[in-house]
Amino acid sequence: MLQLVLDTIPVRVFWKDINSNFLGCNRNFALDAGLNSAEEILGLDDFQLPWSEQAEAYRADDREVMQSGIPKTNYEEPQTTPAGDQIWLRTSKIPLADENGKVIGVLGTYEDITELKKNLIDMEHQATHDSLTDLPNREMLLTSIGNTIRDAEGTGRISALMLMDLDRFKEINDTLGHHSGDLLLKQIGLRLRQHLAENGALVTRLGGDEFAIFFRSVESEEHAIGYVKTVLAAIKDSFEIDGLQVAVGSSIGVSLYPEHGNNPSNLLRCADVAMYHAKQHATGYTVYSADHDEYSLRRLALMTDLGLAIREDQLLLHYQPKISVADNHVVGLEALVRWQHPDHGLVPPDQFIPMAETSELIKPLTSWVVDCALRQLADWQRSGLEVTVAVNVSTRNLLDGEFPDTLERLLREHSVDPALLELEITESAIVADPARTREILQRISAMGVRLAVDDFGTGYSSLAYLKGLPIHALKIDLSFVRNMTRSEQDRIIVESTINLAHSLNLAVVAEGVEHPETLEALKDLGCDHAQGFFVSRPLDNDGAEKWLQAWRHLVV
Repeated sequence: MLQLVLDTIPVRVFWKDINSNFLGCNRNFALDAGLNSAEEILGLDDFQLPWSEQAEAYRADDREVMQSGIPKTNYEEPQTTPAGDQIWLRTSKIPLADENGKVIGVLGTYEDITELKKNLIDMEHQATHDSLTDLPNREMLLTSIGNTIRDAEGTGRISALMLMDLDRFKEINDTLGHHSGDLLLKQIGLRLRQHLAENGALVTRLGGDEFAIFFRSVESEEHAIGYVKTVLAAIKDSFEIDGLQVAVGSSIGVSLYPEHGNNPSNLLRCADVAMYHAKQHATGYTVYSADHDEYSLRRLALMTDLGLAIREDQLLLHYQPKISVADNHVVGLEALVRWQHPDHGLVPPDQFIPMAETSELIKPLTSWVVDCALRQLADWQRSGLEVTVAVNVSTRNLLDGEFPDTLERLLREHSVDPALLELEITESAIVADPARTREILQRISAMGVRLAVDDFGTGYSSLAYLKGLPIHALKIDLSFVRNMTRSEQDRIIVESTINLAHSLNLAVVAEGVEHPETLEALKDLGCDHAQGFFVSRPLDNDGAEKWLQAWRHLVV
């Protein structure tokens, strides 16, 4: 009866005597052993079965369990099949005793967890590698830098980080299409790995057309520059894309540990500053110097001050209204963060937000903005004003697996309907890591939060990206809207974007509406919503509430 029960379970079961000879097994174990029935196992040992190469190790396990009397459970071990394939087993063994408590054998079970192991390996690979080029991603780069710095502390070892941005990549993308751009990025990644394989370099893709290369050990700055020249030479020759020869240049910024930073964030920031210097001056490469960072001293101070401003609630939000183009009704507001610095006065957002995005400050800054916006939404609801509020989120927010949890907690704390919150993301955020971005956006959308693509038309996104994302609206960049009544090309771009969005069942918001004729032109083109100085400049809390109350009775 017991044998019949054992034969029905998928786990492999066996039992042996004190000498590790088999006394019995279930049917699935027998099949693995190449036997026709469980009865044939009697008297055999592991040396007579297909896994004979592991037999001595298995017998050693048996002896350990029987001699100690202590079970050995759920340990994982590889096994090579007769065909030469490697599989993984999860095994447990317990001692068998007679009625007097004397150990007389061992009872074991195992199950094949090869598929589970493969899935775990695949998941770990996806979490640390770029989905397009299969190069390591930002997370793996930062981990590698951090580990290297920890191991190098006090040894005098020098490391080098190179940040590489392709020149004219947008032109290639726009001319040949995103498919060709993707092929080019793959080829660049492959060529870099081939040329740097002997140097132990970690070649990574950070997103878009940006690559980072980390050398764990260099002898000097001159040695690092030699590697830079190797990189430049690697991509100097043209690439064949769909039968065409395509040449692409690059700009490289270099930072060194410990001279330019003693943590991954600082090294990445310094390499970024140097890379932009190289791009602006067409030098090919630049090694970081504080002289290249026009805001270096002030920015370092601002970084410290910004962290304090977030913690002590020194920032404030202004709100810029959005209206329906068809009937002038208010449809929502965009929250814009402002910083009134006690010493420097009003610090423009374009000075402190990019700075925050290159550091860990972007997480608490975004949390502060969302928290403040939701608190204001709740206040307006109690005053009888129900509008949506949009908040901008960065690429780093969309690659942060904790961000949706933070968002859900804040919505719950303020008891705000998720449908009243809209998050605006940029095109560059979408293409930085499409698979991970899609996962984060789907989690956010499942809460009921609305999503919009900001500054549409200025980045690299394509229909392939957009159609797979749970977005509700596109915002046309003000650079196209502002001159659409005077530039036929801009008007065509605006019209095409509106038609594109509507074909995907997306609403369209036009930014930069500064004149009544622009609003009329947008109305003729069927644009859904508009915002800009003609509608209203950004307003503080009180000003926004008064505007909302007055706009109910205002006809443009």
